[in-house]
Amino acid sequence: MGAWQGRVSGATMAAPMEVTFSDGIRPSTVFAYFIFGVGEEASRLRRLGSLAADQIVFVLADGGKITLRLDATGQRLVGSVVQHTADRESVSSVELVRLRDAFLAPSASGPPTQSHPVAR
Repeated sequence: MGAWQGRVSGATMAAPMEVTFSDGIRPSTVFAYFIFGVGEEASRLRRLGSLAADQIVFVLADGGKITLRLDATGQRLVGSVVQHTADRESVSSVELVRLRDAFLAPSASGPPTQSHPVAR
């Protein structure tokens, strides 16, 4: 869980990337809030992902997917972004390092719940 930061790079995409994860609504699921790029030009995406074996898979609206897994050291998330257009498929690589852990924030309706971290 927590926030991760790095780059996505490929033939059609090269940009900074940040992802914040939180628990999903069911076992073996996780929410992710993706930010591609920086500033007002950045695109944002929220997806529910599925844990499968050693990776997390997020399905995209165009039929593509974002796939992430921990590397052998357990210190980086690596994977790919697959996007579909009318005439082709493009694959970009992803490499992320942990930015910060998520924290528990008090909830007005009960015990602490996991929240998005505060930006530094």
